[in-house]
Amino acid sequence: MPTWKDARNRTHNLVPVSLSAETKKETRNAFYLDTGPLFLVFSGLLEASDDLMCSTVLWFREGPPAKVYRYDSNCWQVPSLFYEMSSCEPCYSSNFFHSHQIGDRIRFLQGMYSQFAGSLSRQTFSRCETRGGITGLSPNLPAFYGARLAVIDDQLSYEELHLLRLVPLAWLKQEAELTFQNVPTEFGVISVQARLARNGRELQLSYTTNFRVAPKRVILHVPPIRRLSRVLLNGRDLNWDGTAPTIAIS
Repeated sequence: MPTWKDARNRTHNLVPVSLSAETKKETRNAFYLDTGPLFLVFSGLLEASDDLMCSTVLWFREGPPAKVYRYDSNCWQVPSLFYEMSSCEPCYSSNFFHSHQIGDRIRFLQGMYSQFAGSLSRQTFSRCETRGGITGLSPNLPAFYGARLAVIDDQLSYEELHLLRLVPLAWLKQEAELTFQNVPTEFGVISVQARLARNGRELQLSYTTNFRVAPKRVILHVPPIRRLSRVLLNGRDLNWDGTAPTIAIS
């Protein structure tokens, strides 16, 4: 594999898009991000912590493509990430699932919010202006999928359900309730409501399920709220020491 060096002079391998022969420019450049090696994490073939995956996502974030990309030019440049969104086609920002897997809250939320904003045309209010507009809502689906994973995550582990793992803190308020109602998951239908109380010192969580197959564990991720000192589930105090990042619930 060819190599490149990052800003800290560390050497990285550049994963090829083909095992043999040369590929045309369109495939080698634009679709290197869209359907290239980053897709291996979403597909479950490699972990986001794999050295090749770490090097590849770094290539798009701060490698040569990011340094020379021109935002006043066209989409057929060598692609890079702009606030964690593909510079070519937003819906193929597979780096989004790297951040999800390793729990990188900042980059995960950057990608989710960027896709909510960047995959909607401010001129036509359509989701896709290319290919005659026939792709409809599909380019915006990863943003909605990310919003669901941020609150109700059935993809991190095959046998576990994770709640509020990457929830945006802006969604947790005293004056309004966060509600995810009748959400389909791998295990069955789930509803979650959350609200802050007592000036942000208390998290009130409601949780109901209609499982087909119950997960082996349900893990509540305590949001990183500075004042938080108490967590209630369905009106009952959870055994939380005020510092643990997660609570196992039945």
